[in-house]
Amino acid sequence: MRRDRLARLHLLMEGEGKQFVVVTSRRVGNAVKRNRARRIFGEAIRLLMTDIKPGTRGAFVLRPEAATASLAQARACVQELLAACEALDAD
Repeated sequence: MRRDRLARLHLLMEGEGKQFVVVTSRRVGNAVKRNRARRIFGEAIRLLMTDIKPGTRGAFVLRPEAATASLAQARACVQELLAACEALDAD
């Protein structure tokens, strides 16, 4: 598990594909804020999917600060967490 100001990453390296889930609790905010945060982090993951090693499966658990994050902040968070877990290709 790795932590950031915006999210935690629980990672499992096995199998062939790449799968991720974004989890939000009610602490993140109301339904509108939670859905917005999930969409933004999902897009950040999608943008980095080509750089992620095959066989990577993980869960991003969003923290309350993620409710106000921009796409650039979310992408930086996702990239930092994946790099810390050595889940990104070195290319």
